Amino acid sequence: MRTKKIFSFILIICFVLTSFFLGYGFSVKDNPLFQKALSYYKDEDYEEALVIFQKLYKQNPSTLVSFYLGLVWKQIGEYDKAKKFFLEAIKGKPCVFDAYVELVQILYELGDTKQALYWANEAEKLQIFPDKISFLKGLIFSKMGKFKEARKYFEKAKKLNSALSYSADLQIGITYVLERRYSRAREIFHSLLQIGPKANIAELAKDYLFLIKRLEKSYKRWGIDITEGLFYDSNVVNKPSGSVGLPSVDEITGKEDWALQSKIRAFYRPLLPVPYSFSLIGSFTDKLYFKWSEYNTDTLRVVLLPSISSKKLTFSFPFTGSYNWVNGKSYSAEWGISPEINFIKGKNLFTIGAGVKIKDMLSYIPGADPDEDRDAINYKVLVGYNRLLKGGKSMIFLRSEFNIENTEGKNWDSNSWIGSGGIIYPLPLKGRMSLTFSIKEVWFRKVHTVTEDNYKNFLSGLPLIPGFPSTP
Repeated sequence: MRTKKIFSFILIICFVLTSFFLGYGFSVKDNPLFQKALSYYKDEDYEEALVIFQKLYKQNPSTLVSFYLGLVWKQIGEYDKAKKFFLEAIKGKPCVFDAYVELVQILYELGDTKQALYWANEAEKLQIFPDKISFLKGLIFSKMGKFKEARKYFEKAKKLNSALSYSADLQIGITYVLERRYSRAREIFHSLLQIGPKANIAELAKDYLFLIKRLEKSYKRWGIDITEGLFYDSNVVNKPSGSVGLPSVDEITGKEDWALQSKIRAFYRPLLPVPYSFSLIGSFTDKLYFKWSEYNTDTLRVVLLPSISSKKLTFSFPFTGSYNWVNGKSYSAEWGISPEINFIKGKNLFTIGAGVKIKDMLSYIPGADPDEDRDAINYKVLVGYNRLLKGGKSMIFLRSEFNIENTEGKNWDSNSWIGSGGIIYPLPLKGRMSLTFSIKEVWFRKVHTVTEDNYKNFLSGLPLIPGFPSTP
């Protein structure tokens, strides 16, 4: 009787121990079903492996099964599902340390660089596969556009594991391509060609050398373009919205006319490393009215345009200078700076900017009323919107600008609003057509005093008579 009790006790202990080992991740390897699933996985029969691993997961969940489920989903291309199981393999007990590398890689592929970097840092703290984690951090920083940081971790990966040297050098070369530092990239890719013409890395290096050649060839460092435009001007000389009450003024304002506008533009853009760029742009515009030729205008314009960009933001600092002629006579000169911020959201480009400009009116009448001096400082704020259409081949754009102009003479102090926009559409033979519009409203802040009689009174020292209405 005593012997039977001892035997029963031993059976119970064996049953408990067997259940214990089968229920935890470190013994699941001994399960024949697990071995079968593992065999399917190694043979790249992922569908069959998935069925068995899912069955094991339902029967006895373990971190090891979760890890392999993550691997299977990764091979199938279901990265979101793979991420879920890699997280379980890391957070559960016992932790499967290999899952750190797989999780970071999956998050990188999903474009979640923030989470990828977080888990890479966690793995780094725990000293989990430091060579692989360093290489992955290089990839993450490269995708984030932080190329200097990326190169630092690729170099670290090379030091930790010489087997990663060629792959790391390839990635370092790619960062230089993305920075437009083609000379440095070319040196690295040429060195990789020494591995052997049939090596995969050498083949990739060869492809990138060809890409650099194409990029350098396609980059336009300079160019000249000529445009011709026909437009209708409903207010050639800026007639006020109402009558000013002076026949000598009312008779000469309100002209409407068609005009032909010709423009030649030249630019130069040196190839600078990312994120910097610079353009020098010069243009000459000639506007010829059909009837009122005395108001023909010519404008010479020069723009220096330095800028710095990130993935979605561009900061530009255009310095602009222009010289204007009316009917062949010097009329005005302007120069200023107008910083802008451009940011992209999908196919939309938004612009916010501000600026200051100095305007010098070149004509001067001796003895004229100083309140009529139109030399000015102009302040502006602006917003803009662009949208690409037809795969970037055409574009619509809108712009709104508010100006405050403080003149030397109080009579020309003004506020103004300019609204503009248009569409650019491609034409055959690399041509393009643009339809644009522009509206300008001006509000003068002071009462004008100049009239023909006032000018005579001013010269004679007589009192001035009331001038233009304050809101013409």
